[in-house]
Amino acid sequence: MFFVTAGATNQTIDIFLQDSSSATGGGLTGLTNASSGLTCYFRKGATGTVTQLTLASQTVGGAHTDGGFVELDSTNAPGTYRLDLSDAMVSAEGTLTIYLHGATNLLQTPIRVHVASATRGYTGTALPAAAADAAGGLVIFDAGGLDVDTYLGRITGNVALASSLPSNFSLLGINGSGHVSRVTLTDTTTTNTDMRGTDSAFLAASAPSNFSSLGINASGHVSRVTLVDTTTTNTDMVAAAPTAASVADAVWDEALSGHTVAGSTGKAIKQLKEGVVSVDGSVDDSSATTTTFVSNLTETTDGFYHDKVIVFISGDLAGQARHIETYTGSTKSITVSQGFTSAPADGDEFLILATHEHSINEIQSGLATAASIAALNDLSSADVTAAVPTAAQIRTEIDSNSTQLALLVDGQGYQLTILAGAISNAGTATEAFTFTYNSTDYAATYAGLDTSGNRGTTVLSKP
Repeated sequence: MFFVTAGATNQTIDIFLQDSSSATGGGLTGLTNASSGLTCYFRKGATGTVTQLTLASQTVGGAHTDGGFVELDSTNAPGTYRLDLSDAMVSAEGTLTIYLHGATNLLQTPIRVHVASATRGYTGTALPAAAADAAGGLVIFDAGGLDVDTYLGRITGNVALASSLPSNFSLLGINGSGHVSRVTLTDTTTTNTDMRGTDSAFLAASAPSNFSSLGINASGHVSRVTLVDTTTTNTDMVAAAPTAASVADAVWDEALSGHTVAGSTGKAIKQLKEGVVSVDGSVDDSSATTTTFVSNLTETTDGFYHDKVIVFISGDLAGQARHIETYTGSTKSITVSQGFTSAPADGDEFLILATHEHSINEIQSGLATAASIAALNDLSSADVTAAVPTAAQIRTEIDSNSTQLALLVDGQGYQLTILAGAISNAGTATEAFTFTYNSTDYAATYAGLDTSGNRGTTVLSKP
């Protein structure tokens, strides 16, 4: 949209003509007033007829000529052209529409020019006829300020407003910032009835001559308040004393989170609660089952409450406790290892205790299973007897190992020697005895008696 003043002469506008073959909306270059098929037409207002503007040769900086047409710069401003308007096109206010078409690859685009009145705004609102800064004219700014001095003389009516004002606001104690900087008080006021009324002089007469009598210091602060010894009738000064029930309620309803002082009763109760109860919550599931339900807990870690105990404290399941099998952090779902007697209702409250317990399945997995116990019970006496070797099987096993047998025989020889021992009164001749053990004979030779009649030497040998 271009804006031109109605009645102005020798008006020129710069227009952009688009190349219809360009995929990027680029401008069409190389046109002149003599380009084949290129024509220009215009229409004025809503009822005007379409009229041709004959294009003429022009230069970028040349003097205005009606219909002058020239490309500005095909490199730096491709598609931009100068077009000189005829005076007839902008002679009256309104909307002017220009059409250029006919050239090869020229995308026809209407060009609109708003021709505005020289004495009216672009929206058609009339401007004041009077000169600016004159009566009825536009208000202007003089030397950085709004010039309203000429209007002061128009104030009519109560001229006392201007005449009674002091010539300098400092007489009122008002400084340059508009603040009251000074108030002058007289020591006593006895006759000024405008300040205290006409019928009673009590207000001024009873006021102290110095504010210090009221306990007000030079800064305006109350520095002294005198209280009477007893107050028996003024109930407005004292609110009703709290009842024992309200005090008790305030104590029991106090949040434990703020009690962190070491050694305090509040912290001890807080620690006791945290050591017994891990968290409290409620059921957030209208489709809960006896083993699984969604809660209002905020913990997002899977298995966070695994192997803990949940106890319901409200609803039909109040007092029932179960072992938590799984906890799903994404859905806040709790699954217990053994079902409750009924499904909890939505909103039922519960506690999760700060304990750790194993489920029945976990405990049983560490013990003998029912199947292994049954297998032991099913063993017959024949099964047990078959597992015990006979004496012959033992002897065969021993005989198959000569080293072990030699050791055994040597041991037996020593045992037989001890059994034989020293024999008294057995005669003077040397005697031989044979011992048979497990079908094997062993010879024991005893020497003759010594001078005391005792046999003291025994010789044991293998056959």
